[in-house]
Amino acid sequence: MSSSSNVQYLTGFESEESYVFLTLDKCYFLTDFRYYDDARVKVEDLEVINYNKDGFIDTLRYLIGQMSIIGFEDGDLSVKAFKHLEIEFTGVSLIPSSGLVEDVRQIKDRGEIRHISKACEITDRVFAEILSRIKPGMTEKEIAAKIDYLLIASGGDERAFRTTVVGGVRTAFPHVKPSNYAVNEGDLLLVDFGASCQGYKSDMTRTLVMGKSTAIQREIYEIVRQAHVASLHAVKSGAIGKEVDVAAREIIDAAGFRKEFGHALGHGVGLDIHESPRLSLLSSDTLKANMVITVEPGIYLPGVGGFRIEDTLVITNRGYTQLTNSSRELIEIPV
Repeated sequence: MSSSSNVQYLTGFESEESYVFLTLDKCYFLTDFRYYDDARVKVEDLEVINYNKDGFIDTLRYLIGQMSIIGFEDGDLSVKAFKHLEIEFTGVSLIPSSGLVEDVRQIKDRGEIRHISKACEITDRVFAEILSRIKPGMTEKEIAAKIDYLLIASGGDERAFRTTVVGGVRTAFPHVKPSNYAVNEGDLLLVDFGASCQGYKSDMTRTLVMGKSTAIQREIYEIVRQAHVASLHAVKSGAIGKEVDVAAREIIDAAGFRKEFGHALGHGVGLDIHESPRLSLLSSDTLKANMVITVEPGIYLPGVGGFRIEDTLVITNRGYTQLTNSSRELIEIPV
């Protein structure tokens, strides 16, 4: 296993350039001198090997021995690395085997849900704090930097992904980097961010208005809010990803904004901010209890702005439990 998320899932140890090598008889954790001593203490049930000692390829050669077939994560391994392995191990068949760990990771255990819940609590706390700090004239970058600081100061290990803060008509672009645009009275402000705790992520989006909202802003936001509610009503164990997406999309389509909702409704969340299951028109994934997902309907109008509501939730046998709980109303920031 070469995916850092899969390696952490299997070992409980967070690192870079570390690998898990599995045989029928034994499990190995391969890492370098930076993590070796720490890993020897923290990694259980795997033999920890410092591959710097003999070199990575020679370490692999020793472990492979007389094996003729080796699986690898083709979704993570670069073409360059694969070609190198082909040259070094000419007598070994390299078989793509991605998805094996990811399938297991879809169902979270109590510890994982606890970490994600904490990340969500921090995200809610930061949102409440940032509302009091946003002022007219602040740039998107300034607001994003304050959010990133608060995520750490409030107990997060790091931000879950690059924080998105977009103002004015730029909110019509669903995902762009924060810029030097200064938000002013009447502007929409879209914030999309999350915390990471023990490697586990949260994800939340809210749409704000600087000052008093206009009638058109309230009208479009209400459509998105209704789509969000409809998607939540469709979330349950046994539902298909496409069905939940359609529940939200039908509301937006009926309002005349079919083309203005161009992305999928949601995705799984865990060690990766985007993982299975998927909630989209093409998704045949079956939702199951203890999966953690997002729902995030949106409408994006060039020249007007974008509106999105996103929450993280865990699926239960009876429906779901909301993990991000910040207000879903169209919040007006005093100016």
